[in-house]
Order: sequence, then structure tokens, then C-alpha cells
Amino acid sequence: MKRSMIIIILLACTLFSCSSENAAINDSIYQYIRVIGDSVTVTTESGGTINYGSPPILSRFNTLTGSVTPLCADPLCRHVKEDDCPFADVERIHVYNGMVYFLSRYHDTSTIPSAYRARVCSYDPINTKTAVLYEYELTGGGYRFGENLFFVTTRDQEDTEHTVSVDLVSGKVTKLPNNTEAPSFIYDNRYYYYDDSNTKGYPTAYYSTKEDGSDKQVHFTADCIAIVYTDIFDGRYFIWGEYGKKESNGKEVLNTDHVILHRYDLKKDEDKTINENFSDSYFAQYEGKLYYAKIVENPPLLGIDLNDNSKERYNASGGIIWEFDPESCEERIFLELPGYTLDRVGIECINGRIVIDYRNVDYNNPLDPDNDGWYDYPTEYGKIIFDPQSGEYTAYPLPEFH
Repeated sequence: MKRSMIIIILLACTLFSCSSENAAINDSIYQYIRVIGDSVTVTTESGGTINYGSPPILSRFNTLTGSVTPLCADPLCRHVKEDDCPFADVERIHVYNGMVYFLSRYHDTSTIPSAYRARVCSYDPINTKTAVLYEYELTGGGYRFGENLFFVTTRDQEDTEHTVSVDLVSGKVTKLPNNTEAPSFIYDNRYYYYDDSNTKGYPTAYYSTKEDGSDKQVHFTADCIAIVYTDIFDGRYFIWGEYGKKESNGKEVLNTDHVILHRYDLKKDEDKTINENFSDSYFAQYEGKLYYAKIVENPPLLGIDLNDNSKERYNASGGIIWEFDPESCEERIFLELPGYTLDRVGIECINGRIVIDYRNVDYNNPLDPDNDGWYDYPTEYGKIIFDPQSGEYTAYPLPEFH
């Protein structure tokens, strides 16, 4: 659950300026998202076929009008690698300093045997240009974006881990020593890590070192650290969460729905519990306050899922958006939107306005067009944009997206 937020927006009064500086401001009305494309079957150079069931396409959402536009301007493009579409098969999106960076994966049929590969790309919204910064074969391991850096770890046949960092601005690639873990965060020349070296298999500490691994400092510990919100670190305070506990079959186990929120003061080396009733959610921050949807008690029933043994489905958030002040530790209901099933992860602050995703599934009207016993449920995807000062909001239904 280590996530990087996709952020940016400025006032609509700048929309009609023609200078290059204001063009950058104009671009800030957009949020970059992955939209699910139509199924495509392509023929490879060797005469075989590849089926792309639902290729994700890099697109942008206009936060002022609600419109969604793919970045590829070719009307005949199928948005797949075989059409040389630079915006196809997007896996992750990261925005830094006005530039859009993304990771895409593809099936490379030009080699024998064929291989799955990934590439890190940049997109300049002002000049509408893309560039490939780094490309590698998928051989296990993982990756993460962190501010101006991209880290990727691969494994060779001897199961040795190889990690490199890619400077997103300069494109410089740096190899880290073998079996070196990629940091989750870098700040003021210190490298921050989750410590999951224990036998439990999950992180129990968060620490930092110098670049060479020396001067290790443990900042906070817990039975299980759920997440550190590094993208809102202000140079002093880390907001982080640990999983709570529950009883199961007479034993105390982790409750991954329940998160206890902390604020750690790096200057004073002090940790404070600020919210004992948080949940497995993300939040947006505006003027120091946090906005989020969380798991509520007694959530409303949405209906019965016939595809999953008639399991009951609930609106876990209750359609409620909360506001929380880390200074006073006061929490209050900010908006009640019972008609929307809110996403507890897809929420961002875009220059003074909050954007939160929703996905409404109508379980009361199952459809079986193929008469095969597998039901399709009418689903509305969309985003809600609200003003954290006035509470005014607008809902925009959208095509299927991630």
C-alpha cells in the first residue's frame, strides 16, 4: 500500500493565457488516469496472435469539465505496443514537477523466446513529447516511484537481486549494490526504509541511513506498520498507520481493516497516536486537514452478488467523507453522499479541491446476456470533486478507469 499521489490544478482564470509559462498552469487542470480500452487482438511479426483483453490507456481527466481524453491523438491507434503507441499498457502513473512519468509493460515478441518487458517513460504535457528513460525485462522483484527517482529490482537465475535507480529528470541510471533494498523515500540525503527483516514477514520498523547504509536511525516501530504517507512529509512530521488487532478463533491477529494513525515528530523524536479509529484508507490533505472515506460500522447493504455464492455486498464507506485535524485530533463528518460507493484509496488534493473516485454497482439488476449463469451488474464509474472550504461538490460519471 505504498502509493504515490497524482496531483496538480490551478485556477480556471489562467485557461486563456497563451504564454509557455501559463501553458504549464493550464495543464494543471488535469488528473492523469488509466482508462480501460476495448479488447484488441493483434498479429505478431511471427504470425501469431496476442489478445489484449482490456488494455489500460494513459488518459487525462479534466477537473473543470469532467471530460476524459486519451493522450494518444491518433484516431486509428489501437493503443497497443504493436501500433507503437507510447501510452499503451500503462501500469503506474507518477507526476513530478509538472512532468508525467509512467511505467508500462508489454510482451516483446521480437526475441526468441519472447519476453515480458517494462519501460519507464516521461511525458511533457506542454510540448506533448514522450521519452523512454529505462527499459528492462520482468524477472521478478518490484519497483516504486519516489519523488524524482524510480527504483526497480530484478532477480537473476541465481536469485540475486539487482536494484537500479533512475533519475527522472536527468535519466541517469545508477546501480545499487547487489541484494540492496530500494528505499521507500529519500529526503535531505537520507534514505528511508521499511524494516521487514523479522520472521513475521511484514514491516515492524521504519528507519533511515545515509546513502552508503551507515548511520542507521530507527524512527518508530509497531507490531505491523501498514503505511507511511511519505508523499505528504513536510520535513518534520511523518503521518503513518499501524494495523490494529482482532480476535479470531481464540487468537489475537492483525485487523487489516483497522488502522491506528500516528504522527511522528522527526525533530523531537516523538510519536503520537492521533486517530485510533482510522481504516485501510488513503487521504487527501488541504491546509493541514485530512479528508478521506473510511470503513464505517453497520455499512448499508448494496445487494447480493450471485457470482460469489450470493454473498452480501456493502457500501463500506457509507458514502461519507470525513475531515480530520491532526493538531486537535478532532474528526467530523464533512460530506454525506449515500448514493455513492466511495473509493478509500483513490482520493487526491488538486490545488485546493479534492477529487475522490466512486464505483456504484447495481446488484439489484443482474444481467445474463450469454445465458451462462455468470451475471453482469450495471456499474457506474466516476469522480466527485468537492471544495474543502465550502463543501460544494460535483459528480462526474466516467468510462471504466483505474
